Amino acid sequence: MQYFITLLRSEYSTYWKCAQAGCIYFEFMKSSVDVIDLLGLYIIITRNWSGKGEVRFLAAGLGWAAADAVATRTVPFWVGARGVGFDWKYIQMGFESNINLVFFMAIIFVFS
Repeated sequence: MQYFITLLRSEYSTYWKCAQAGCIYFEFMKSSVDVIDLLGLYIIITRNWSGKGEVRFLAAGLGWAAADAVATRTVPFWVGARGVGFDWKYIQMGFESNINLVFFMAIIFVFS
């Protein structure tokens, strides 16, 4: 009986290590996507577009913020906000989107 319990514990340990490795890879991929995103943003801003620098700044910042809002907020709003009950998390998500817009504009301003 004790051998069986030890065997089960060793198997759980294996699964836990696989889960930890998966989480590490996931965090690495999220970080690398952010770096690639910022690199692409830098290339877009430094490229010679016709127009003023302020227009490039606003276009890149608003585009980035809009893409982030569509990618992360559309499904929760579409699924949850149409329900009968009201939840304050949708108001919080709206405030968070506005704060992210200011954050993305600041990042764009730093790169330009």
